[in-house]
Amino acid sequence: MDTIQISSFILLGLTAAILQFKRFYRFLAFLHLLFFLAAGLVVSSGLDDAGQDFLFGLIAVTSINFVAANLIPAMLRRRVIRLIIPVITFAVFFFISRGHDVEALETKFSIYSYILIAGVAVSLLTVDVGELKIRAFNKLLGGMSDEKILSAFVIFAAAISLFLGIFSGLTFGAYAVTAAYLSASFYRQDDDKYPVVSMLLITLMLSLAYQYGISDLSILKPKLIAGLLIGLFGFEFIRLLIRSKDRTLGAVITSYLVVGLLVGTLLFVGTKLSSLGGIDAVLALVMGIAIANLINGKAFVALGIGSLLMAGIGFIPDNTDSTQDKIEAEAETSNQMTEAKVKYTTLDDAVGMYEIIPGSSRVDFKLGPNKETEGAFKKVRGTIEIKEELKKSNFDIKLSLADFTTYDDFRDESLMEETYFNASQFPGMTYKSERIEIDGDEYTINGMFTMLGVKRLVKVSLKRIDTEGKVILIGEGSLDRTEFGMDPSAAEGNVVDFTYKVELKKLD
Repeated sequence: MDTIQISSFILLGLTAAILQFKRFYRFLAFLHLLFFLAAGLVVSSGLDDAGQDFLFGLIAVTSINFVAANLIPAMLRRRVIRLIIPVITFAVFFFISRGHDVEALETKFSIYSYILIAGVAVSLLTVDVGELKIRAFNKLLGGMSDEKILSAFVIFAAAISLFLGIFSGLTFGAYAVTAAYLSASFYRQDDDKYPVVSMLLITLMLSLAYQYGISDLSILKPKLIAGLLIGLFGFEFIRLLIRSKDRTLGAVITSYLVVGLLVGTLLFVGTKLSSLGGIDAVLALVMGIAIANLINGKAFVALGIGSLLMAGIGFIPDNTDSTQDKIEAEAETSNQMTEAKVKYTTLDDAVGMYEIIPGSSRVDFKLGPNKETEGAFKKVRGTIEIKEELKKSNFDIKLSLADFTTYDDFRDESLMEETYFNASQFPGMTYKSERIEIDGDEYTINGMFTMLGVKRLVKVSLKRIDTEGKVILIGEGSLDRTEFGMDPSAAEGNVVDFTYKVELKKLD
């Protein structure tokens, strides 16, 4: 962070401490706005020019709501009515953003995304919907404090809105849903602004991890943040119910079923799209329960929900075979790179027609902001003709989706559906060279890659490993999957980086 950013946080921290000591709580909303502005300075560094423009638009919308909340009469602060101005201002913001793409943490996405809009809507409506549901909860479960019910509901809603925001727009999305919650809070007189700081701190963690080059801070995945917060909600929800005077056995069982339903939902959506859920999200939920127990010290609640969760996780089928495939692939890649570091050679003495040996050839890929999604084509097919005039050599490569894996059987099955690879109509991909560039013993292939019926030029590096009795080629490249008709996703990533190794058999 630069001097201005550091100075801003120092002044904010000292001011908050002094005002708390003096008990000047009427300045709390203004302090939240200042913290929001300071966080915006940090977040903006990870955005492109368009992203920074729209981030300042969010700051403007939030500031407008702060001013409006201090000017409107008390009668307009009533429940639901007080949402009119923030809803209108954010509707205008999204209307203006239509058709605009921005980059956050080097990942492109559309601001006018239904997922991001849903996250903002959840943030705007959290407290008002929670207040409306309090009576229903008390009628169903009985004897719980209205304030405590709302507190648990806010934790749950914050988890959902942050998940939707980060999933659809990384730091920009997290900042947007926080802006919505803060804007709505200005019109309320109660002390329910505490989630704002937590939401902003999570947003800052994402931004700072990028600035400091931390690519393996897994807890910053949106599904893990959501899992952690949902775990906190589940613990708090059951704890409050257990403490209520009018609790019944049916109500207690219902509360455990609610948490179980959340766990099941995380697991189910993880089979459709890895960044939406999965076993790691459930484990984050378990961590949330563990943290909540440390804070609240309610051993019976932790024992009950923790034991049932462990039992439920035990029923989840593992991916032992797929995990073994991944370990073997990583070992093979490591051996390949070790071998490749020894010596390269040219293609000059390899003139001829070759067939790729499928079982000894593969393509490995990674994508996502932290390259967290990995996969491979376990076999590669095709022919390669190396000509004396190397620039005119021909590469005809075929990849079959039957050989595709992301080391997760459930996810692989969902990726074959129409919304992604559409395997029934497009069972494979092809790559055909057009020209070869030569630089000593290093080569660059310029070729047409075809996926989902769309052709795009893709450059691929090529080197030949100096191995006696074998012709082995390795290289790497990258492509933007959105150029082939796939929908952009900030969380899943758009740019796919890949490496390959192919072994050739000379044809007679």
